[in-house]
Amino acid sequence: MNLQEYRTDEEKQEFFLHSIANNVECFKELIEPFLKLPGEFLFRGVKDRTFKMFSSIQRMSISQSSIQQLDLTYAVFNVLQKFKDNTFLMEELKKQMMSEAKITDYSILAFIQHFGGPSPLIDFTSNLSTALFFAFDGKEEHKYASLYIVPKNPFEFGEVAKIYKSGYNSAIDLVEQHKKMHPNENIDCSIINDEILSMKFEPQFKGTFVYGGKDSFIEFGGEKYSITNKNIWAQDGYFMQSACSENPLDEILLKKIHCHDESLRWNYIRKIQLIHCIDINPSIVNDLIRMYNVPANREQIYPSFHGKEKIEEELNNLKAIISY
Repeated sequence: MNLQEYRTDEEKQEFFLHSIANNVECFKELIEPFLKLPGEFLFRGVKDRTFKMFSSIQRMSISQSSIQQLDLTYAVFNVLQKFKDNTFLMEELKKQMMSEAKITDYSILAFIQHFGGPSPLIDFTSNLSTALFFAFDGKEEHKYASLYIVPKNPFEFGEVAKIYKSGYNSAIDLVEQHKKMHPNENIDCSIINDEILSMKFEPQFKGTFVYGGKDSFIEFGGEKYSITNKNIWAQDGYFMQSACSENPLDEILLKKIHCHDESLRWNYIRKIQLIHCIDINPSIVNDLIRMYNVPANREQIYPSFHGKEKIEEELNNLKAIISY
Protein backbone atom coordinates (compact mmCIF):
# COMPACT_ATOMS: atom_id res chain seq x y z
CA MET A 1 0.00 0.00 0.00
CA ASN A 2 1.32 3.47 -0.91
CA LEU A 3 1.08 6.62 1.19
CA GLN A 4 -1.75 8.95 0.25
CA GLU A 5 -0.58 12.07 -1.60
CA TYR A 6 -2.06 15.34 -2.78
CA ARG A 7 -2.78 15.20 -6.48
CA THR A 8 -3.94 18.79 -7.02
CA ASP A 9 -3.70 22.24 -5.43
CA GLU A 10 -7.44 22.07 -4.85
CA GLU A 11 -6.98 19.06 -2.59
CA LYS A 12 -4.43 20.93 -0.48
CA GLN A 13 -6.71 23.94 -0.22
CA GLU A 14 -9.24 21.81 1.63
CA PHE A 15 -6.80 21.36 4.54
CA PHE A 16 -4.48 24.39 4.43
CA LEU A 17 -4.42 28.11 3.90
CA HIS A 18 -2.56 27.44 0.70
CA SER A 19 -0.23 29.67 -1.32
CA ILE A 20 2.40 29.16 -4.02
CA ALA A 21 5.66 31.12 -4.11
CA ASN A 22 6.93 31.21 -7.68
CA ASN A 23 9.42 34.01 -7.02
CA VAL A 24 11.48 35.31 -4.11
CA GLU A 25 9.42 38.46 -3.57
CA CYS A 26 6.27 36.41 -3.31
CA PHE A 27 7.86 34.14 -0.69
CA LYS A 28 9.10 37.12 1.34
CA GLU A 29 5.64 38.67 1.27
CA LEU A 30 4.03 35.41 2.41
CA ILE A 31 6.48 34.60 5.22
CA GLU A 32 6.99 38.09 6.66
CA PRO A 33 3.82 38.22 8.83
CA PHE A 34 4.92 35.07 10.67
CA LEU A 35 8.43 36.37 11.33
CA LYS A 36 7.07 39.53 12.93
CA LEU A 37 5.67 37.44 15.79
CA PRO A 38 8.68 35.37 16.95
CA GLY A 39 7.75 32.34 19.00
CA GLU A 40 4.11 32.37 17.95
CA PHE A 41 4.48 30.04 14.95
CA LEU A 42 6.29 26.81 14.16
CA PHE A 43 7.56 25.58 10.79
CA ARG A 44 7.90 22.27 9.01
CA GLY A 45 9.75 21.83 5.73
CA VAL A 46 8.87 18.95 3.39
CA LYS A 47 10.79 18.24 0.19
CA ASP A 48 7.76 17.18 -1.87
CA ARG A 49 4.55 19.20 -1.81
CA THR A 50 2.44 16.11 -2.53
CA PHE A 51 3.32 14.48 0.82
CA LYS A 52 0.75 14.31 3.61
CA MET A 53 1.88 14.61 7.23
CA PHE A 54 1.96 11.05 8.52
CA SER A 55 4.00 10.04 11.55
CA SER A 56 6.79 7.49 11.18
CA ILE A 57 4.74 4.77 12.87
CA GLN A 58 1.89 5.41 10.41
CA ARG A 59 4.26 5.37 7.42
CA MET A 60 5.76 2.07 8.51
CA SER A 61 2.33 0.54 8.93
CA ILE A 62 1.08 1.82 5.58
CA SER A 63 4.15 0.51 3.78
CA GLN A 64 3.36 -2.92 5.21
CA SER A 65 -0.28 -2.66 4.02
CA SER A 66 -1.53 -2.96 7.59
CA ILE A 67 -3.01 0.49 8.23
CA GLN A 68 -6.51 -0.92 8.66
CA GLN A 69 -5.26 -3.32 11.31
CA LEU A 70 -3.02 -0.85 13.17
CA ASP A 71 -4.01 -0.17 16.76
CA LEU A 72 -1.74 2.82 17.20
CA THR A 73 -2.05 3.00 20.98
CA TYR A 74 -1.18 -0.69 21.36
CA ALA A 75 1.70 -0.36 18.89
CA VAL A 76 3.18 2.67 20.68
CA PHE A 77 2.91 1.00 24.09
CA ASN A 78 4.73 -2.03 22.66
CA VAL A 79 7.48 0.15 21.19
CA LEU A 80 7.90 1.94 24.52
CA GLN A 81 8.09 -1.30 26.47
CA LYS A 82 10.66 -2.82 24.11
CA PHE A 83 12.74 0.34 24.36
CA LYS A 84 12.63 0.29 28.17
CA ASP A 85 13.70 -3.37 28.14
CA ASN A 86 16.74 -2.51 26.00
CA THR A 87 19.57 -1.61 28.39
CA PHE A 88 21.75 -0.14 25.62
CA LEU A 89 19.04 2.22 24.35
CA MET A 90 18.09 3.40 27.83
CA GLU A 91 21.73 4.19 28.62
CA GLU A 92 22.18 6.05 25.33
CA LEU A 93 19.01 8.02 25.98
CA LYS A 94 20.39 9.15 29.35
CA LYS A 95 23.61 10.28 27.65
CA GLN A 96 21.66 12.28 25.06
CA MET A 97 19.40 14.02 27.53
CA MET A 98 20.41 17.63 28.04
CA SER A 99 19.83 17.58 31.80
CA GLU A 100 19.39 15.32 34.81
CA ALA A 101 15.62 15.56 34.41
CA LYS A 102 13.49 12.45 34.68
CA ILE A 103 12.90 10.29 31.62
CA THR A 104 9.29 10.00 30.50
CA ASP A 105 7.47 8.17 27.73
CA TYR A 106 7.73 11.36 25.69
CA SER A 107 11.49 11.55 26.28
CA ILE A 108 11.72 8.08 24.76
CA LEU A 109 9.41 8.84 21.84
CA ALA A 110 11.37 12.01 21.03
CA PHE A 111 14.60 10.00 21.01
CA ILE A 112 13.03 7.31 18.80
CA GLN A 113 11.72 9.94 16.40
CA HIS A 114 15.07 11.66 15.98
CA PHE A 115 17.00 8.47 15.36
CA GLY A 116 14.72 6.86 12.81
CA GLY A 117 12.45 4.61 14.87
CA PRO A 118 8.65 4.27 14.92
CA SER A 119 6.87 7.05 16.82
CA PRO A 120 3.59 8.99 16.64
CA LEU A 121 5.44 12.33 16.69
CA ILE A 122 5.87 14.75 13.78
CA ASP A 123 8.75 17.24 13.68
CA PHE A 124 8.38 21.01 13.69
CA THR A 125 10.88 23.74 14.47
CA SER A 126 10.78 27.33 15.70
CA ASN A 127 13.60 28.17 13.26
CA LEU A 128 12.64 29.04 9.68
CA SER A 129 16.16 28.31 8.37
CA THR A 130 16.04 24.81 9.87
CA ALA A 131 12.64 24.16 8.30
CA LEU A 132 13.94 25.28 4.90
CA PHE A 133 16.93 22.94 5.34
CA PHE A 134 14.53 20.00 5.63
CA ALA A 135 12.48 21.29 2.69
CA PHE A 136 15.51 21.47 0.39
CA ASP A 137 17.77 18.66 1.67
CA GLY A 138 17.69 15.79 -0.80
CA LYS A 139 14.92 17.41 -2.82
CA GLU A 140 14.55 16.44 -6.46
CA GLU A 141 15.40 19.48 -8.56
CA HIS A 142 12.13 19.68 -10.49
CA LYS A 143 9.76 19.21 -7.54
CA TYR A 144 8.08 21.87 -5.45
CA ALA A 145 8.85 21.76 -1.73
CA SER A 146 6.40 22.81 0.98
CA LEU A 147 6.75 24.95 4.08
CA TYR A 148 4.04 24.44 6.69
CA ILE A 149 3.32 27.03 9.37
CA VAL A 150 1.17 26.36 12.41
CA PRO A 151 0.24 28.50 15.43
CA LYS A 152 2.09 27.32 18.50
CA ASN A 153 -1.12 26.76 20.46
CA PRO A 154 -3.95 26.44 17.94
CA PHE A 155 -7.43 26.57 19.51
CA GLU A 156 -8.01 23.71 21.94
CA PHE A 157 -4.59 22.17 21.29
CA GLY A 158 -1.92 22.90 23.87
CA GLU A 159 1.33 21.52 25.20
CA VAL A 160 1.25 18.12 26.88
CA ALA A 161 3.46 19.34 29.73
CA LYS A 162 1.01 22.14 30.51
CA ILE A 163 -1.92 19.74 30.36
CA TYR A 164 -0.22 17.44 32.85
CA LYS A 165 0.72 20.33 35.11
CA SER A 166 -2.87 21.52 35.15
CA GLY A 167 -4.04 17.98 35.92
CA TYR A 168 -1.51 17.64 38.73
CA ASN A 169 -2.50 20.95 40.32
CA SER A 170 -6.20 20.07 40.11
CA ALA A 171 -5.57 16.71 41.74
CA ILE A 172 -3.54 18.29 44.55
CA ASP A 173 -6.30 20.86 45.14
CA LEU A 174 -8.86 18.07 45.48
CA VAL A 175 -6.65 16.24 47.98
CA GLU A 176 -6.15 19.39 50.04
CA GLN A 177 -9.89 20.03 50.11
CA HIS A 178 -10.50 16.46 51.22
CA LYS A 179 -7.89 16.78 53.98
CA LYS A 180 -9.65 19.86 55.35
CA MET A 181 -12.96 18.02 55.39
CA HIS A 182 -11.45 14.85 56.89
CA PRO A 183 -8.45 15.94 59.00
CA ASN A 184 -8.10 12.57 60.72
CA GLU A 185 -7.65 10.57 57.51
CA ASN A 186 -4.21 9.49 56.31
CA ILE A 187 -4.31 10.25 52.59
CA ASP A 188 -1.73 8.68 50.27
CA CYS A 189 -0.89 11.09 47.42
CA SER A 190 1.56 8.73 45.70
CA ILE A 191 -0.96 7.81 42.99
CA ILE A 192 -0.87 11.43 41.78
CA ASN A 193 2.89 11.28 41.42
CA ASP A 194 2.83 7.83 39.83
CA GLU A 195 0.10 8.49 37.30
CA ILE A 196 0.43 12.18 36.47
CA LEU A 197 4.07 13.01 37.05
CA SER A 198 5.24 10.06 34.96
CA MET A 199 3.89 11.87 31.87
CA LYS A 200 3.00 8.67 30.08
CA PHE A 201 1.97 8.49 26.43
CA GLU A 202 -1.60 9.74 26.13
CA PRO A 203 -3.10 8.94 22.72
CA GLN A 204 -6.18 11.11 23.25
CA PHE A 205 -4.04 14.20 22.73
CA LYS A 206 -4.38 14.14 18.96
CA GLY A 207 -2.62 17.09 17.40
CA THR A 208 -1.16 18.27 20.71
CA PHE A 209 2.26 19.86 21.03
CA VAL A 210 4.41 17.53 23.05
CA TYR A 211 7.60 19.54 23.37
CA GLY A 212 8.58 23.19 23.42
CA GLY A 213 11.95 23.70 21.77
CA LYS A 214 14.76 24.92 24.01
CA ASP A 215 12.25 25.69 26.76
CA SER A 216 12.66 22.03 27.43
CA PHE A 217 12.22 21.73 31.17
CA ILE A 218 9.09 21.62 33.26
CA GLU A 219 9.05 21.37 37.01
CA PHE A 220 6.08 20.44 39.15
CA GLY A 221 5.36 18.20 42.10
CA GLY A 222 8.99 18.51 43.12
CA GLU A 223 10.12 16.73 39.93
CA LYS A 224 11.90 18.06 36.84
CA TYR A 225 11.06 16.74 33.37
CA SER A 226 12.62 17.16 29.95
CA ILE A 227 12.01 15.72 26.51
CA THR A 228 14.99 17.25 24.78
CA ASN A 229 18.10 15.59 23.35
CA LYS A 230 21.08 16.85 21.37
CA ASN A 231 19.37 16.60 17.99
CA ILE A 232 16.30 18.47 19.16
CA TRP A 233 18.46 21.18 20.68
CA ALA A 234 20.40 21.61 17.43
CA GLN A 235 17.17 21.81 15.40
CA ASP A 236 15.17 24.07 17.75
CA GLY A 237 12.79 21.15 17.55
CA TYR A 238 9.18 20.79 18.54
CA PHE A 239 6.82 17.87 18.10
CA MET A 240 3.15 17.50 17.39
CA GLN A 241 1.52 14.23 18.30
CA SER A 242 -0.47 12.56 15.57
CA ALA A 243 -2.05 9.89 17.75
CA CYS A 244 -4.42 8.54 15.14
CA SER A 245 -4.16 5.27 13.25
CA GLU A 246 -5.40 6.34 9.83
CA ASN A 247 -5.51 10.12 9.44
CA PRO A 248 -2.57 12.43 8.66
CA LEU A 249 -2.03 15.48 10.85
CA ASP A 250 -3.46 17.62 8.05
CA GLU A 251 -6.91 16.12 8.69
CA ILE A 252 -6.62 16.08 12.48
CA LEU A 253 -5.96 19.82 12.56
CA LEU A 254 -8.78 20.68 10.16
CA LYS A 255 -11.18 22.11 12.71
CA LYS A 256 -14.85 21.60 11.89
CA ILE A 257 -17.37 23.91 13.56
CA HIS A 258 -21.11 23.34 13.49
CA CYS A 259 -22.72 26.69 12.68
CA HIS A 260 -26.29 27.96 12.61
CA ASP A 261 -27.33 30.86 10.41
CA GLU A 262 -30.54 32.44 11.78
CA SER A 263 -31.13 34.55 8.70
CA LEU A 264 -31.07 31.53 6.40
CA ARG A 265 -32.48 29.14 9.05
CA TRP A 266 -30.13 26.31 8.27
CA ASN A 267 -27.25 24.47 9.89
CA TYR A 268 -23.92 23.82 8.23
CA ILE A 269 -20.34 22.81 9.02
CA ARG A 270 -17.62 25.42 8.65
CA LYS A 271 -14.04 24.25 8.19
CA ILE A 272 -11.14 26.21 9.67
CA GLN A 273 -7.68 25.46 8.31
CA LEU A 274 -5.13 25.84 11.12
CA ILE A 275 -2.02 25.27 8.98
CA HIS A 276 -0.60 27.65 6.39
CA CYS A 277 1.17 26.00 3.49
CA ILE A 278 3.56 27.70 1.08
CA ASP A 279 4.58 25.59 -1.90
CA ILE A 280 8.01 26.69 -3.15
CA ASN A 281 9.01 26.81 -6.81
CA PRO A 282 12.28 24.87 -7.31
CA SER A 283 13.72 27.76 -9.34
CA ILE A 284 14.01 29.98 -6.23
CA VAL A 285 15.55 27.43 -3.83
CA ASN A 286 19.14 28.65 -4.16
CA ASP A 287 18.08 32.26 -3.59
CA LEU A 288 16.16 31.30 -0.44
CA ILE A 289 19.13 29.30 0.86
CA ARG A 290 21.28 32.43 0.68
CA MET A 291 18.60 34.82 1.89
CA TYR A 292 17.64 32.83 5.01
CA ASN A 293 21.08 31.39 5.86
CA VAL A 294 19.93 27.81 5.45
CA PRO A 295 22.57 25.51 6.99
CA ALA A 296 24.86 23.94 4.42
CA ASN A 297 26.58 21.64 6.93
CA ARG A 298 24.50 18.67 8.06
CA GLU A 299 26.50 18.59 11.30
CA GLN A 300 24.60 21.70 12.35
CA ILE A 301 21.34 19.76 12.10
CA TYR A 302 22.48 16.23 12.93
CA PRO A 303 25.30 16.37 15.51
CA SER A 304 27.56 13.33 15.16
CA PHE A 305 28.69 11.27 18.14
CA HIS A 306 30.14 7.88 18.94
CA GLY A 307 27.58 5.08 18.90
CA LYS A 308 25.01 6.72 16.63
CA GLU A 309 25.06 3.80 14.14
CA LYS A 310 24.42 1.30 16.93
CA ILE A 311 21.47 3.33 18.18
CA GLU A 312 19.93 3.40 14.71
CA GLU A 313 20.46 -0.35 14.36
CA GLU A 314 18.74 -1.10 17.68
CA LEU A 315 15.86 1.25 16.86
CA ASN A 316 15.45 -0.44 13.49
CA ASN A 317 14.66 -3.64 15.37
CA LEU A 318 11.65 -1.91 16.95
CA LYS A 319 10.04 -1.62 13.53
CA ALA A 320 9.20 -5.34 13.67
CA ILE A 321 6.62 -4.50 16.33
CA ILE A 322 4.58 -2.66 13.69
CA SER A 323 4.32 -5.80 11.52
CA TYR A 324 0.96 -7.56 11.59
